[in-house]
Amino acid sequence: MKKTKGNNFKARVYPIPANGNKRLIIAYEQELIGINSGKLYLLPLQFKDKLDKFNLKVEVFKQKVKPVLENNELANFEFQEWNDSYIAKKEFTNYIADKQLGFVLPNTKNIYASFIEKADKQINDDYFYINLKPEKFYAEKKLPKNIYLLYDVSSSVAKKDSLKEIELLDKYFKKIGNLSVNLVSFSNDIHSNNNFIIKNGNWDQLKQALSNPGYDGATQFGCLDLSTYPCDEFLLISDGMSNFGQDEMKTSTTPVMVISSTQSADFSTLKYIASSTGGQYINLKNTTIDQAIGN
Repeated sequence: MKKTKGNNFKARVYPIPANGNKRLIIAYEQELIGINSGKLYLLPLQFKDKLDKFNLKVEVFKQKVKPVLENNELANFEFQEWNDSYIAKKEFTNYIADKQLGFVLPNTKNIYASFIEKADKQINDDYFYINLKPEKFYAEKKLPKNIYLLYDVSSSVAKKDSLKEIELLDKYFKKIGNLSVNLVSFSNDIHSNNNFIIKNGNWDQLKQALSNPGYDGATQFGCLDLSTYPCDEFLLISDGMSNFGQDEMKTSTTPVMVISSTQSADFSTLKYIASSTGGQYINLKNTTIDQAIGN
């Protein structure tokens, strides 16, 4: 198995004997996502073909509080207490496994824990481990009045969650109220650069322009030179899969707010663009609209 561009992997299974079969186990680990209510676990299932049998079992070890389903698309899937753990399992027949499993390990009252390990006397060193959740402090963001919306229309983003992106933009523009937005659509090159004036949160004309983008072609971030666009803030909606020509955009001192809604996105690239410009990365696969807006 090898990692390809973005959050994608390829594997070859060989040889397969005549009239025989191969049993393939795919194992991986991931860091849980910290959200307000606890630690979020996501298992995106994106099988295209119908499976004769599909069994799903989730076991959470040494958990005192029942896991809560969140960002979950599987129906009739619940956790039951078993010994000092929680287990959820379900069997499917003739099933297309294309839904996402998501649940949260809720925060407990004891958010601070420390452990000390006594070392060998000859070494004369002890080791410690501290688990704590520091208090977060927030400052009110100054809302921009001039935005450049960098909109990826390459073929790789065709299966993104456009409805959720539109919902996010709708709440954000209504929160700002009055602003100017330049829509820059791009793939391997820049296709358009059109200005839209939004008054009292009404962005119907811009929304119409986003309704039929005609996804096609590869992605070349190198076609974007942000230093040529004077604005208060950039909104980049893309999967980060720059796979043609120059793969790095030229940034500026203006923050880039990066938005993605595909599971196969190049998360590392998108996070880097946001953090290096003083912006923020919003992954709509594990973030609610209210969390993204800051409500």
